[in-house]
Amino acid sequence: MIEFVDMSDERMREETCCVGNHAFTKGVPRRPEIRIDGVLMCESHYYQINKFGLEHFTLPGSADLLRQDVIARNKRINAEKERQQEVAKARGNQPGFVYYIRMDDLIKIGYASNIAKRMRAYPPSAELLAAHPGTEKLEREIHQEFKAFLRRGREWFAPMEPLMTRVKEVRSRFGDPSSMAYKYREAR
Repeated sequence: MIEFVDMSDERMREETCCVGNHAFTKGVPRRPEIRIDGVLMCESHYYQINKFGLEHFTLPGSADLLRQDVIARNKRINAEKERQQEVAKARGNQPGFVYYIRMDDLIKIGYASNIAKRMRAYPPSAELLAAHPGTEKLEREIHQEFKAFLRRGREWFAPMEPLMTRVKEVRSRFGDPSSMAYKYREAR
C-alpha cells in the first residue's frame, strides 16, 4: 500500500529515508514522505526506484497503484521530451546570427539570437571578428566545413587560412560587427 506520510506526526520528525544514500543532495538525509508496504522513503528515492522499471515487477499489495503512477509519470516525461525536441527543432531554424570571435589563439564559431548578450559570457579580451544572419543549423554546417581545424570542444577552431578567409568575406559582406558586441564600461 502506498501512503503519504503525515509529517505533522511527532513520531515522524526524527525518521529518515530508509534508502539512506543522499549523495545527490550533498549527503543531507531527507525525511520520508512516502510509505510503500511499510517501507519509508523520501519522494526522490520513490521516483528513482520507479525510474528503473518497477512497472515490470509483480509486487503484492500496492503494485497496481505503483505501476499506474510510474506509467503516468513516464507518459508525462515522454511528452515533455517530445515537446523539448520540437522546441529544439524549431529553434534550430530560428533566425539569429552566426558569429566568429577570437580568444587567445582560437576562433569560436557560435550562434546567438542576441550577440551582445552572448558576448557578455566571454571575457573582455574576446574579440568579435565577424557576424552574419544564420540559424543553429547553418552554424553546424559551418562547423562541419571547418572540422579539420577543430581544436577544443565543438566550436573552437585554429585560425587557419581557409577559416580566416571566411571571416574576412563575412566581414566585407556584412560589415564591422563591433556595434553588435557588448560594451564593457571603463574602470573608474
